[in-house]
Amino acid sequence: MVSNGEAMTETEEMESVEQEAPIIPVPVDEKIESVKTIEEHKEALKKSRWNVFMYLGIAALLFAFALFPFSHSMEMTTGSSVYPTGYVWGLPLDGEDFTDVPVSVTLMVNSIPSDTERLEVIIVELPDGAADCNSYEVADQQQLARTGESGHTRQYWAENAVAPGAEYDIDFAIDPGIYCLEVILQTGGHGNNGDVDIEIDIATYPNQILAGIPGILCLFLSLFAFIGAQRHGKAMKSMTEPKAEPTIEEQVMAETSTAILSAGPSGPPPAGPSGPPPATEPEAAPEPTPGPEAAPEPAPESEAVDDVYEDQGDGWFFRKLPDGTYDQTVYLVENGEYVPYQDPDA
Repeated sequence: MVSNGEAMTETEEMESVEQEAPIIPVPVDEKIESVKTIEEHKEALKKSRWNVFMYLGIAALLFAFALFPFSHSMEMTTGSSVYPTGYVWGLPLDGEDFTDVPVSVTLMVNSIPSDTERLEVIIVELPDGAADCNSYEVADQQQLARTGESGHTRQYWAENAVAPGAEYDIDFAIDPGIYCLEVILQTGGHGNNGDVDIEIDIATYPNQILAGIPGILCLFLSLFAFIGAQRHGKAMKSMTEPKAEPTIEEQVMAETSTAILSAGPSGPPPAGPSGPPPATEPEAAPEPTPGPEAAPEPAPESEAVDDVYEDQGDGWFFRKLPDGTYDQTVYLVENGEYVPYQDPDA
């Protein structure tokens, strides 16, 4: 390239290209996350702690309500005892699944006739059109349960070897609806061979699913609130705790590094030659002349170079080595001599 009739050097050409190149603006991200103050972290920490206690309290109430039984107790003195459950609410999902309502029946046998053959517990759903648990439609459902055609609406339990003093715990699982639960004691029919005295406790848990699922959700919310409280607490701790002050060696090293970096070159190096060196004819080597062999010149003795100590201010010195680097030890002047600094706490 020629400028004003003169050839431009490579450095001038590069500077000209840099000046002519278009300037591309760098996009700046405007979505900069704002830094919260200590007061904002303190307010957020207070709210998170309140949320933890609030959700834990709600979860405790829901679990207590889910485990609260609707119980009924009665005493059986004849061959059978019937208990209409009334409407048992729950999630309306038909069939056997995790949403079924648990029903627990406990039988305490105090005394029974000597010719007792079987103790039965039958729970059937009240059929449509049946007036009550003593109707023949309920009896038909009970007979189907005895013959093995039991389903989710007909459940059957029996024990043949029944003895006084025995206790039985029976668990059923039913769908929402109205049910008839009957305890039947079958005897051999040989007359009155003893009194019947059986204590019956019935407990249903219709709120186990309805209150248990929200209770688990509240536990998860309290866990998230606890994590948020921990995060705000750590942020406040980092902002309020005093930071460790640097040691004297670290301060001197930082000042020395800054001084060395600031003393760097002020500009680019000068441009080199723009072309190859001119060709010259080689001179003829002089013919060797005979003479005594020249004695080798002795190598110059290396002059001893004293260490240079540079003053860093406040009585601190760094020793500069002959190769231009610095010793990492900090020195003090004591009795006219440079001695290494010893940390009294070390």
